[in-house]
Amino acid sequence: MLTRWSVKHLALVAAVCSLPEASVAQFSSNLVFEAEGYSFSGGLGFGTAADASASGGSYISTLGGSTGVPDATVTYNLAFDQPGDYYLYGLTYAPNPGTGLNDSFFLPQTFGASPGFTTINNLDVVTPANYVWHNYSTGAVIPSSPTGSNGRAMVGTAPIYTVSSIGTQPFTMGGRESQLRLDAFVLSTHPKLTQANLGDLLLNPGTQIELPSGPEGPESYLQVVQAYADALVDHGTDTYGAVHSGMILSMLNRHTLQPYNSMPAMPDTVRFDDRVVPYGSNVNLDQNLYRTLYALSEVTSNSKYGMAADSALSAFLEYTQAPATGFFAWGEHLSWDLQADAYGTHVTNGGSPYPIHEPKRTTALYEKFYELNPSAMVDYAEGLWEHQIHDKETGNFSRHARYDAHDTRPNFDFPKEAGYFMHDWARTYDKTGEAKFLGYIEVLADRYLSKLDDTTANLIEFDSTRSFADTSASISMAVDAYHAAQLVSDGVVKDKLLALASRIDQGIQSMPHDVAGSGGFVQYVTVEDDYELYPYKENGGVSYDWSLAYGRKTTAMLGGLFYDRYRQLADVRLDGDADSDGDVDDTDFNAVVSNWGSTSALWEDGDFNGDGMVSGADLDIIRENRGALVDTEVRDRYRSMVIEAADFYLSSDPLISDRPWPVELGLASSLELAAFEITGDELYLGRARHFADLGYELFWTEDSPLPKADPFVDHYENITRADTLVYAMLQLYAIENGLPNDFDVSNIDRSPTAHGPNAVPEGSAILIAVLGIGISLCGRGRCSHCR
Repeated sequence: MLTRWSVKHLALVAAVCSLPEASVAQFSSNLVFEAEGYSFSGGLGFGTAADASASGGSYISTLGGSTGVPDATVTYNLAFDQPGDYYLYGLTYAPNPGTGLNDSFFLPQTFGASPGFTTINNLDVVTPANYVWHNYSTGAVIPSSPTGSNGRAMVGTAPIYTVSSIGTQPFTMGGRESQLRLDAFVLSTHPKLTQANLGDLLLNPGTQIELPSGPEGPESYLQVVQAYADALVDHGTDTYGAVHSGMILSMLNRHTLQPYNSMPAMPDTVRFDDRVVPYGSNVNLDQNLYRTLYALSEVTSNSKYGMAADSALSAFLEYTQAPATGFFAWGEHLSWDLQADAYGTHVTNGGSPYPIHEPKRTTALYEKFYELNPSAMVDYAEGLWEHQIHDKETGNFSRHARYDAHDTRPNFDFPKEAGYFMHDWARTYDKTGEAKFLGYIEVLADRYLSKLDDTTANLIEFDSTRSFADTSASISMAVDAYHAAQLVSDGVVKDKLLALASRIDQGIQSMPHDVAGSGGFVQYVTVEDDYELYPYKENGGVSYDWSLAYGRKTTAMLGGLFYDRYRQLADVRLDGDADSDGDVDDTDFNAVVSNWGSTSALWEDGDFNGDGMVSGADLDIIRENRGALVDTEVRDRYRSMVIEAADFYLSSDPLISDRPWPVELGLASSLELAAFEITGDELYLGRARHFADLGYELFWTEDSPLPKADPFVDHYENITRADTLVYAMLQLYAIENGLPNDFDVSNIDRSPTAHGPNAVPEGSAILIAVLGIGISLCGRGRCSHCR
């Protein structure tokens, strides 16, 4: 049974090297103040009036106001006895229901700030007139649907206010519209106080309120995942437009489980052009959702989920493939509009829609796609060569190509995308035996081996226009090149792929990584002989701990890719190495002798050629390879890098005020599971639970089975990749319950970001690696779904 504990929300950056016992409750810190306890300054001012229904019998209100900079302010001197991140709750009465008037005021960005006010507008009105609680830091009305509510959505949210040390903090608010009644406020480290909690605090500010925890046991992880899947399968499939395809929507109202007719609020730090359109489905960005559905059918023995995934993916392969190019409507800038039954994009060029093909995630479900529609996948692989590669001699290309017509470009040849293409060609060669796909691979392999030749440190430049390297894009290529090599026949192409992966290993491991000291791996470096850190995306050339945003990668992302490469190298097995210890020696010879003549033998018995027998053929293999050794230095260094990253996250949590994405918690949880798989140390397993629980607390509410796109928006949207967090929860459930499935930790996401506000001009791409554990879905060709 999974031991639970309360999730600490007082200061999410607090060190947590050991986890508290389940029996130790943790309580929020709360500060209650009445609105009338202020000092006045400026303008027409605030007035105090009596009201028997108000807390304390009175309230304050702006006597006159401004819709611009506040002409009246009130300041409170607030004494805090505990540091932490505080959410602001307020009790207000907004008159004039339905008019949109007399319902707004200003809040500061930080303690002590007067300029830079945030407009809090459209506060909820109830009839008959009454006071209503809001959480200004999240935009929530409390309760979520007050009786008599006018149903207006609050506009504008206050920050989460950080108190770094105990003491007094000045807090200034400004008037905006007259007649809005401000009654009482609570600043609390609890993110989700209820109406009852707030009422108790008004009566007794010393009331202890326990901080929320995540799910209550391993069964509840399954309940969360199953409710998520049920919502999407039962309510999120295509019943729109002329074709009811069964494809699954990628953006939904969390409460109605219906699509939007217009775009909801932007999650933090995403770009508008990268979002799906209303009624949009983006299978490339939803691959962890489909992995979850297939795994859920295995875990629950309920075929419903796998059948729904098959239906959705079959429709995707049938309807979204462009006849002119073979590309699918998916990726960073493209989705399929289920209402219009056509591609959907926010990108324009010359005022007209411009559909860009750029895969955002690796083709993790290639095997499933091929099973469902072989010809579509062969056409896709051919399309990558014909309509993505610009120069067929040199392999020059751009990760951007037009989806519905031939329009290739040069020089934005990111290593990550090149790895994707080589991997997909290798998979297609493995299925079809068509030699042309080997030729396609060789052109790109030659291109990147040549790029490596241009540097002494085995670094690959970001693209052909820039002279710095992104190590995450390089390791992505190494992972794909190595797996591609396992799928092609022995010969020059295989040798080049293995050489490409090996030289990238040398370059990455030559970097001065110092996760404990800097919080990150070396990510951006110049490619000159005397390389140096390159401060691209600000963080001094190293990966970020948290705060995933446009152009950023986190240490957990890179740790996931390094783990994947470690497992590839750990899986290397020498012919004749019966005990798989990395060398062929007397122990292996003795295994053959001991089992000589066996007709039901395994590898460890000395059956090296796989015929089930131990015979002279196996002895010949021993003789040919005796003395051979696996070079374990590179493998073991990757192992150390994974552990270093996992150790770093033992004492690192995200700041809620930075609006983390669900994928960040999924990445961190999966990284800890990787460390647990390597070491068997349950400290890492406990930390994986911690991040899953924290994700549950940040993104789920009791009134919806779907997670929020970030803590401060109230809709579901795949751009922040909640499916990765959900998948991690299912993995935890399976591990805790000892399910007999073939689990395997692997990276499944390498999310590019790029260019500027308009997606058509070329620019930089960023790799985001998402780590996951597969149920027969390993992503490296070690299981039936991925080979």
